[in-house]
Amino acid sequence: MKFLITFCVIIFAWGSTADSYNDLSAIEQLVSNEIGHENYSLAEIILEIIDRFRDVINDAVKDLLESQRHLILTGVPPVIPPLDPFYIDEYFIDPTEEIAGFSSFQMRLTNTTLKGIYDFKIDQVDIRPLGLFGMISLSFDKLEMEGFHSTNATLLQSSSAVGSGPFTMTLNNFKVSAYVQIEINGRIRPNLKTVITAYSVSSVDPNFEGFGPLLQLLFNPAARLAFPALIALSNINANLWLNNEFIPAVNGVINDFGIIDIIGLIRTLIRNNAESFDTEIMDALYRFDQMNSNLKL
Repeated sequence: MKFLITFCVIIFAWGSTADSYNDLSAIEQLVSNEIGHENYSLAEIILEIIDRFRDVINDAVKDLLESQRHLILTGVPPVIPPLDPFYIDEYFIDPTEEIAGFSSFQMRLTNTTLKGIYDFKIDQVDIRPLGLFGMISLSFDKLEMEGFHSTNATLLQSSSAVGSGPFTMTLNNFKVSAYVQIEINGRIRPNLKTVITAYSVSSVDPNFEGFGPLLQLLFNPAARLAFPALIALSNINANLWLNNEFIPAVNGVINDFGIIDIIGLIRTLIRNNAESFDTEIMDALYRFDQMNSNLKL
């Protein structure tokens, strides 16, 4: 019961005046008195409590993401454009390792669209506040690509496959997992530290044109075997881009958020998902709401 009341104190101590960081010390003192620990910072307290509710939070995050599926089609004007179909202006495929079916391989994709992102499935979400670690795994039954290619490759039969033209390609059972490590700068500022991604695909159905009838009959079956490995090899380039370009951009946004902002989001999450918590917790939350007006925080 002590833990439940502590949880209530932390989350619902935010009244109309709780936007000020002057509230932080008062709330920390309130919680420290409640749980009997001195010098126990609010950041440490909230991380421990969230971790105990990790399963509930993971389910809520999954439901939230799936409920916002429509944003993939509409985007978020004026900042984020629609993501399905996703437009790829130019992309180079130049593996450093030999791949099945080819002794050399270079390909440039241009004016390419990727369709099917909207129809995603969240396989797993795991938010671990104590380790400041997050993981999400998505899968897509089918992603379709369409655009133009310019290819310079050599088949293992020593046939030179040089050509350019339109192409279509279907990625079957495409999976992507993202692992995120977060650190806290100073006392209460989150900072994205590392992002690692992993991609895989069960099978690929390619149709590349522009090689001539005979060579095309050889190239497409070889590409069907090669592309699952090519997609796996793309993890290296994707992770370099994410950690060199993506992380600094994201940190420019999330560095403006503090633990108080995060708790505010959690407070809303709990209120909107009351059915996920047992009666004892909700009764405690209600009682604390009754007391909240008497707290000068």
